[in-house]
Amino acid sequence: MNWIIKVYKIAGKISIFNKIGSKIRSKRLMNALKFYNYYNESHTLITSNEVGAGTVFIFLLTFISCNLILFGFNYLISLLISLIFALILSRKIYSYIINQFRFRYLNSLQFLDLVYQDFLIIINSTNSIFDAIDFIAHSNYPIISRNFKDMIKLINSGRKPEKILFKYVNSLPNQTFKERMVDLINYDNKIAHITKKNQEFSIELSSKYQEYTKQLDTRMTILIGVNVFTPILTVITFSFYVSVNNYLIVLLLPFHLFLLLILKKTLLKREFFILGEKDFTSNEFDELTLFLSAFANYLEMNNAPEISLIKAVKTHSEIINSKLLKISSNLISKNYHMEKFWEYLIHNMENKQSKVLLNLVKRMLKKSSTETGTRLKNIIHNININKQYIEKRKVLLKSLQFKVLILLFVLGGLMGVMTNIIPFFSQFFLIMNNGSFTEIVFPQQDIFTLLPIAFTLGSILFITAKIITKAIKLRNSLFYSLIVLLVYLLVMYLIDFYLL
Repeated sequence: MNWIIKVYKIAGKISIFNKIGSKIRSKRLMNALKFYNYYNESHTLITSNEVGAGTVFIFLLTFISCNLILFGFNYLISLLISLIFALILSRKIYSYIINQFRFRYLNSLQFLDLVYQDFLIIINSTNSIFDAIDFIAHSNYPIISRNFKDMIKLINSGRKPEKILFKYVNSLPNQTFKERMVDLINYDNKIAHITKKNQEFSIELSSKYQEYTKQLDTRMTILIGVNVFTPILTVITFSFYVSVNNYLIVLLLPFHLFLLLILKKTLLKREFFILGEKDFTSNEFDELTLFLSAFANYLEMNNAPEISLIKAVKTHSEIINSKLLKISSNLISKNYHMEKFWEYLIHNMENKQSKVLLNLVKRMLKKSSTETGTRLKNIIHNININKQYIEKRKVLLKSLQFKVLILLFVLGGLMGVMTNIIPFFSQFFLIMNNGSFTEIVFPQQDIFTLLPIAFTLGSILFITAKIITKAIKLRNSLFYSLIVLLVYLLVMYLIDFYLL
């Protein structure tokens, strides 16, 4: 069980937290809880009171703990820092279920175009809305298939398939999908007319994807700029307290880390997913679509699925990777049954989209091989269009990578300088505090003076570099983060050496 869920459950048993928690529930939370309780695999039911109780519990625990840690520190500042930490952590606890709902729901929407292709092949085969609903219910689409299983239960209890499907379609945010499905429900036998009249693939997700890409440069610039200047400003502000106790500067580390995570979440929050988008380290999905494109072409030529498969493997033996080629060749040589072939291939794929696409092909082939070829070509054509948008984003991210590295190296150098001059700032603030300017004594730079400062600034720098390089999809993120840290240590050492 997730530790946050455990917090909900434990805090929910304390009556006072439960009562207070019941006052802070929202409509978003209630909707998310319905979703979570229905789809979570552990079958642990969570109530809104428990979420509220967990939020209140974490807020109080964090607030009290921070005040105890900061005991002896400036009262107003310690109160402010404690309040900030308490609000951040309690917000995370409260939003956990909401974020789970949002992420999984938006992830499922990328498969709506495949669902529509499923509908077309079944309607063309049997002209039955019920058969199409049943077909989707027995597929493996995340969330969507579960919804269609619920429709089957309602139909079995006497409800009309068309009305249930219409209600479900209207609950979705994808306008193009709504229009196409409404036409399927209303026009029944005029499928050929419908497919010509309507686009087979929605444009909402691709449009939003392009819009987000255009904003990405500005978002990344803000994120980088804030994380370059914030450490320097906070260090200068905090220098006064170093004169009291050098180790108090370590408090900057959690403060900056939370600030960085909040900025990253706010500026780089994913609003949607697009079919064809994948992990940049894997080529599995690209190679699979290339292979399936050849397979679809042979199916459209009225070749049997077995013949089409053999020809597709031979045609692409030089360009698809060894794993896919080896699996396909072995299965063909062993005369595997077609259904078992697809099942084995699905099992050996790592990418979720690859599994969903292969499962769709396997199910379509049971209805009509020629129609499967047509539907599969349309799907892959849409994926290829999406890839163009994905490629544009990759180009933008690559253009940002050089700028980011330069800024991080500059930040490393500045931090190295700051590490050595913080004790001088501290001495200045100490003299200001005592009101004596007759004698200014520069502090002796020793290991005990620099160690807490170097540890704090080095950690801030490394974490900042790691998160930002990961955000811009820079390969070897850890390596570049270590190089930035090395620049910091080198500058710090050189300045300390010359000062001595």
